[in-house]
Parts: sequence; structure tokens; C-alpha cells
Amino acid sequence: HIHTHIYVYTHTHTYMKYVLYIYGKLIQSVFTHILFLVVRTHTHTHTHTHTQIYIYIYIYIYIYIYIYIYIYIYICIYVYLTI
Repeated sequence: HIHTHIYVYTHTHTYMKYVLYIYGKLIQSVFTHILFLVVRTHTHTHTHTHTQIYIYIYIYIYIYIYIYIYIYIYICIYVYLTI
């Protein structure tokens, strides 16, 4: 019985690391793409100020951290309920 719990825990832990890794890569590429677009529109049109760009960056970082924590908590609850 204890062995199954250990198995479930390590299995879920590996799965969690894998999910977070994939998620991190995905967000990273999306973030880079958005950053590229913001910089490109800025250099071409000069409509965006530096403050606006920083606000965009902060918003996306905030969203990234929020979703990351949310998924982490969700998986932790899942692990807790499974074990």
C-alpha cells in the first residue's frame, strides 16, 4: 500500500516537472513573440512610448507568474487528493 503511494507521488512529480517544462517553453516563445511585436511596432510607428512597453512587459510577466503558480497549486492539490 505504501509502495503504491510512493509510486503515485514520484510518477506525478515527474509528470508535474514535465508539464511545467513544456508550459514554460510555450509561454517563453509566446512572450518572446509578443515582445518582438511590441518592439517592432515601436520602431516602425513610434506610437508606443517606453513606459507603454514596460507596462506590457510587466503585465505579461505577471500573467506568466500567475498561471504558473495556479498550475503548480492545481497539481499539488491533485497529488494531495491522489495520495
